[in-house]
Amino acid sequence: MSTELIGHRWELHDAMFSIANMERKICSCAKELDFTETIKAVELMKEYHKGQVRKGKDQVPYIIHPLMIACHAFALGIGDDHLIAACLLHDVMEDSRVTAKDLRDAGVNEEVVEIVELVSFFENPGISHKEAKKAYFERIATNRKACMVKLLDRCNNISTMATGFTSKHIADYIDETEEYILPLLDKVKHEYGEYYNTAFLLKYQMLSVIETVKRTL
Repeated sequence: MSTELIGHRWELHDAMFSIANMERKICSCAKELDFTETIKAVELMKEYHKGQVRKGKDQVPYIIHPLMIACHAFALGIGDDHLIAACLLHDVMEDSRVTAKDLRDAGVNEEVVEIVELVSFFENPGISHKEAKKAYFERIATNRKACMVKLLDRCNNISTMATGFTSKHIADYIDETEEYILPLLDKVKHEYGEYYNTAFLLKYQMLSVIETVKRTL
Protein backbone atom coordinates (compact mmCIF):
# COMPACT_ATOMS: atom_id res chain seq x y z
CA MET A 1 0.00 0.00 0.00
CA SER A 2 1.24 3.50 -0.78
CA THR A 3 2.66 5.30 2.25
CA GLU A 4 0.41 8.25 1.41
CA LEU A 5 -2.67 6.08 2.10
CA ILE A 6 -1.57 4.56 5.41
CA GLY A 7 -3.94 5.72 8.11
CA HIS A 8 -6.45 7.15 5.63
CA ARG A 9 -10.01 5.96 6.18
CA TRP A 10 -13.11 6.55 4.11
CA GLU A 11 -16.63 6.14 5.43
CA LEU A 12 -18.62 3.34 3.80
CA HIS A 13 -22.26 4.06 2.99
CA ASP A 14 -24.94 1.36 2.98
CA ALA A 15 -27.46 3.67 1.28
CA MET A 16 -26.32 5.36 -1.93
CA PHE A 17 -29.70 6.93 -2.67
CA SER A 18 -32.82 8.03 -0.80
CA ILE A 19 -35.50 5.36 -0.48
CA ALA A 20 -38.27 7.97 -0.48
CA ASN A 21 -36.91 9.72 -3.57
CA MET A 22 -36.55 6.45 -5.48
CA GLU A 23 -40.09 5.39 -4.62
CA ARG A 24 -41.43 8.77 -5.74
CA LYS A 25 -39.48 8.54 -9.00
CA ILE A 26 -40.74 5.03 -9.77
CA CYS A 27 -44.35 5.89 -8.96
CA SER A 28 -44.16 9.08 -11.00
CA CYS A 29 -42.75 7.28 -14.04
CA ALA A 30 -45.21 4.42 -13.67
CA LYS A 31 -48.20 6.77 -13.53
CA GLU A 32 -46.96 8.76 -16.51
CA LEU A 33 -46.48 5.57 -18.55
CA ASP A 34 -49.61 3.85 -17.20
CA PHE A 35 -47.53 0.99 -15.77
CA THR A 36 -50.26 -0.61 -13.69
CA GLU A 37 -48.20 -3.67 -12.71
CA THR A 38 -45.36 -1.48 -11.45
CA ILE A 39 -47.71 0.63 -9.34
CA LYS A 40 -49.18 -2.54 -7.84
CA ALA A 41 -45.73 -4.03 -7.27
CA VAL A 42 -44.50 -1.02 -5.28
CA GLU A 43 -47.16 -1.56 -2.62
CA LEU A 44 -46.75 -5.34 -2.56
CA MET A 45 -42.96 -4.97 -2.27
CA LYS A 46 -43.36 -2.76 0.81
CA GLU A 47 -45.84 -5.19 2.34
CA TYR A 48 -43.81 -8.35 1.71
CA HIS A 49 -40.45 -6.89 2.79
CA LYS A 50 -41.80 -5.04 5.83
CA GLY A 51 -39.32 -5.15 8.71
CA GLN A 52 -36.51 -6.66 6.63
CA VAL A 53 -33.10 -4.96 6.37
CA ARG A 54 -30.08 -5.24 4.08
CA LYS A 55 -26.82 -6.69 5.33
CA GLY A 56 -24.51 -3.94 6.57
CA LYS A 57 -23.74 -1.73 9.52
CA ASP A 58 -26.62 0.73 9.05
CA GLN A 59 -29.56 -1.72 8.91
CA VAL A 60 -31.02 -0.07 5.84
CA PRO A 61 -34.58 -1.19 4.97
CA TYR A 62 -34.45 -4.05 2.47
CA ILE A 63 -36.62 -2.27 -0.07
CA ILE A 64 -33.67 -0.06 -1.02
CA HIS A 65 -32.43 -2.99 -3.12
CA PRO A 66 -35.49 -3.60 -5.36
CA LEU A 67 -36.06 0.14 -5.61
CA MET A 68 -32.51 0.68 -6.85
CA ILE A 69 -32.92 -2.08 -9.41
CA ALA A 70 -36.16 -0.59 -10.71
CA CYS A 71 -34.63 2.90 -10.88
CA HIS A 72 -31.62 1.46 -12.69
CA ALA A 73 -33.95 -0.15 -15.24
CA PHE A 74 -35.73 3.15 -15.86
CA ALA A 75 -32.39 4.97 -16.15
CA LEU A 76 -31.22 2.47 -18.76
CA GLY A 77 -34.34 3.17 -20.81
CA ILE A 78 -36.13 -0.10 -20.11
CA GLY A 79 -39.77 0.72 -20.79
CA ASP A 80 -41.46 -2.51 -19.83
CA ASP A 81 -44.12 -2.57 -17.11
CA HIS A 82 -43.84 -6.29 -16.41
CA LEU A 83 -40.05 -6.29 -16.23
CA ILE A 84 -39.90 -3.37 -13.80
CA ALA A 85 -42.66 -4.87 -11.65
CA ALA A 86 -40.63 -8.09 -11.51
CA CYS A 87 -37.57 -6.07 -10.42
CA LEU A 88 -39.57 -4.77 -7.48
CA LEU A 89 -40.83 -8.24 -6.52
CA HIS A 90 -37.82 -10.35 -7.49
CA ASP A 91 -36.86 -11.35 -3.92
CA VAL A 92 -40.28 -11.85 -2.31
CA MET A 93 -40.37 -15.61 -2.85
CA GLU A 94 -36.87 -16.20 -1.49
CA ASP A 95 -37.01 -13.76 1.41
CA SER A 96 -40.65 -13.53 2.45
CA ARG A 97 -42.05 -17.02 1.80
CA VAL A 98 -44.45 -15.57 -0.74
CA THR A 99 -45.73 -18.13 -3.25
CA ALA A 100 -46.76 -17.81 -6.87
CA LYS A 101 -50.34 -18.34 -5.71
CA ASP A 102 -50.01 -15.46 -3.23
CA LEU A 103 -48.87 -13.17 -6.05
CA ARG A 104 -51.70 -14.30 -8.33
CA ASP A 105 -54.22 -13.83 -5.50
CA ALA A 106 -52.85 -10.30 -5.05
CA GLY A 107 -53.64 -9.59 -8.69
CA VAL A 108 -50.11 -9.77 -10.09
CA ASN A 109 -49.94 -10.36 -13.84
CA GLU A 110 -49.01 -13.92 -14.91
CA GLU A 111 -45.91 -12.79 -16.82
CA VAL A 112 -44.59 -11.00 -13.74
CA VAL A 113 -45.24 -14.10 -11.62
CA GLU A 114 -43.32 -16.24 -14.11
CA ILE A 115 -40.30 -13.91 -14.06
CA VAL A 116 -40.24 -13.80 -10.26
CA GLU A 117 -40.44 -17.60 -10.12
CA LEU A 118 -37.55 -17.96 -12.55
CA VAL A 119 -35.21 -15.63 -10.62
CA SER A 120 -36.02 -17.21 -7.23
CA PHE A 121 -33.39 -19.73 -6.14
CA PHE A 122 -34.15 -22.65 -3.85
CA GLU A 123 -32.04 -25.67 -2.95
CA ASN A 124 -33.40 -28.89 -4.42
CA PRO A 125 -33.28 -32.08 -2.35
CA GLY A 126 -31.08 -34.75 -3.87
CA ILE A 127 -28.82 -32.50 -5.94
CA SER A 128 -25.76 -30.49 -4.98
CA HIS A 129 -25.71 -26.72 -4.53
CA LYS A 130 -23.58 -26.38 -7.66
CA GLU A 131 -25.98 -28.50 -9.71
CA ALA A 132 -28.91 -26.45 -8.40
CA LYS A 133 -27.15 -23.20 -9.36
CA LYS A 134 -26.40 -24.46 -12.86
CA ALA A 135 -30.03 -25.48 -13.40
CA TYR A 136 -31.20 -22.16 -11.95
CA PHE A 137 -29.21 -20.07 -14.42
CA GLU A 138 -30.21 -22.33 -17.29
CA ARG A 139 -33.88 -21.67 -16.47
CA ILE A 140 -33.31 -17.92 -16.30
CA ALA A 141 -31.60 -17.97 -19.69
CA THR A 142 -34.83 -19.17 -21.35
CA ASN A 143 -36.63 -15.89 -20.59
CA ARG A 144 -35.20 -12.58 -21.79
CA LYS A 145 -36.94 -10.51 -19.12
CA ALA A 146 -35.84 -12.85 -16.35
CA CYS A 147 -32.29 -12.46 -17.70
CA MET A 148 -32.52 -8.70 -17.38
CA VAL A 149 -33.96 -8.81 -13.86
CA LYS A 150 -31.16 -11.14 -12.75
CA LEU A 151 -28.48 -8.98 -14.36
CA LEU A 152 -29.83 -5.82 -12.74
CA ASP A 153 -30.02 -7.65 -9.42
CA ARG A 154 -26.42 -8.87 -9.66
CA CYS A 155 -25.17 -5.45 -10.74
CA ASN A 156 -26.69 -3.85 -7.64
CA ASN A 157 -25.39 -6.56 -5.32
CA ILE A 158 -21.86 -6.20 -6.73
CA SER A 159 -22.05 -2.43 -6.43
CA THR A 160 -23.03 -2.62 -2.74
CA MET A 161 -21.07 -5.65 -1.52
CA ALA A 162 -18.43 -3.52 0.27
CA THR A 163 -20.64 -3.00 3.32
CA GLY A 164 -22.55 -6.28 3.55
CA PHE A 165 -20.13 -9.01 2.42
CA THR A 166 -17.16 -10.60 4.14
CA SER A 167 -13.96 -10.90 2.09
CA LYS A 168 -14.69 -14.61 1.59
CA HIS A 169 -18.23 -13.86 0.41
CA ILE A 170 -16.92 -11.23 -2.00
CA ALA A 171 -14.41 -13.70 -3.47
CA ASP A 172 -17.08 -16.40 -3.84
CA TYR A 173 -19.47 -13.88 -5.39
CA ILE A 174 -16.86 -12.86 -7.95
CA ASP A 175 -16.30 -16.53 -8.84
CA GLU A 176 -20.05 -17.11 -9.27
CA THR A 177 -20.40 -13.95 -11.34
CA GLU A 178 -17.64 -15.03 -13.71
CA GLU A 179 -19.05 -18.56 -13.99
CA TYR A 180 -22.72 -17.72 -14.53
CA ILE A 181 -23.44 -14.00 -14.90
CA LEU A 182 -20.88 -13.06 -17.55
CA PRO A 183 -22.08 -15.85 -19.88
CA LEU A 184 -25.65 -14.70 -19.25
CA LEU A 185 -24.65 -11.16 -20.22
CA ASP A 186 -23.12 -12.41 -23.44
CA LYS A 187 -26.24 -14.43 -24.22
CA VAL A 188 -28.40 -11.34 -23.77
CA LYS A 189 -26.10 -9.25 -25.97
CA HIS A 190 -26.09 -11.75 -28.82
CA GLU A 191 -29.54 -13.36 -28.64
CA TYR A 192 -31.80 -10.66 -27.22
CA GLY A 193 -30.81 -7.76 -29.43
CA GLU A 194 -33.17 -5.18 -27.91
CA TYR A 195 -31.11 -5.36 -24.71
CA TYR A 196 -27.65 -5.22 -26.34
CA ASN A 197 -26.74 -1.70 -25.17
CA THR A 198 -28.21 -2.32 -21.73
CA ALA A 199 -26.19 -5.50 -21.33
CA PHE A 200 -23.04 -3.68 -22.41
CA LEU A 201 -23.50 -1.02 -19.74
CA LEU A 202 -24.28 -3.58 -17.03
CA LYS A 203 -21.21 -5.62 -17.98
CA TYR A 204 -19.05 -2.50 -17.90
CA GLN A 205 -20.26 -1.55 -14.42
CA MET A 206 -19.91 -5.05 -12.98
CA LEU A 207 -16.46 -5.70 -14.43
CA SER A 208 -15.21 -2.28 -13.30
CA VAL A 209 -16.11 -3.11 -9.71
CA ILE A 210 -14.94 -6.74 -9.84
CA GLU A 211 -11.54 -5.97 -11.35
CA THR A 212 -10.94 -3.20 -8.79
CA VAL A 213 -11.97 -5.45 -5.90
CA LYS A 214 -9.67 -8.24 -7.09
CA ARG A 215 -6.75 -5.86 -6.56
CA THR A 216 -7.72 -5.29 -2.93
CA LEU A 217 -8.40 -8.89 -1.85
